[in-house]
Amino acid sequence: RFMNVHENGKFLKGPHSDSLGIRQEHGYTIFVLAKVYENSESPLLHIFGKGQNNNGIKLTPLKDNELVFEQGGCCESDTKMVKSENEEIAKYTVYTIRKSPNERVLNLQTASNINKFANNTDSISHLSLFINGSLKTKGSSGKAIEINLLPYPILLNGGGSLKLEGNNMVSALPPCKSDIGGLIIYNRALSDSEILLV
Repeated sequence: RFMNVHENGKFLKGPHSDSLGIRQEHGYTIFVLAKVYENSESPLLHIFGKGQNNNGIKLTPLKDNELVFEQGGCCESDTKMVKSENEEIAKYTVYTIRKSPNERVLNLQTASNINKFANNTDSISHLSLFINGSLKTKGSSGKAIEINLLPYPILLNGGGSLKLEGNNMVSALPPCKSDIGGLIIYNRALSDSEILLV
């Protein structure tokens, strides 16, 4: 079932951000199947969190053909933001964002023989961005910030520069022009090979 952007500018809302079962120390993997019709400064996906301007987890197809995955706020540091060229305009594409577990959880998973990652520092606490199952970029290992998510509905193709005023979401920009085909959220970091199988 495809959900289209409303012409009157309403955003598509999902469950509350803090109800997704995401625990930052365990990491997460999020898949968004979408057709983006034009680049935008508005996010394709926005999960609210206690970052700058409530920037919890955001995926944005910027106007300069860059796809940006950020967690926790702005700044060019790859502990908060990773970027990739986005050539998949006007066709359905699977965008995948991942935060790997921190060192403590990774060691526990390895000891329990459930770790899907290589047991080295390259696998600890970093952000990764995939397009159609192919890894495009990842941030510095061991340094991704961890944030708390908030009790506000997640937004698909939401407006940019979103702020929370009481129970209302205020945007300075129109929604991202896109069709959303599906959203899958895992409350753990999937390995590269697992991502290919989804």
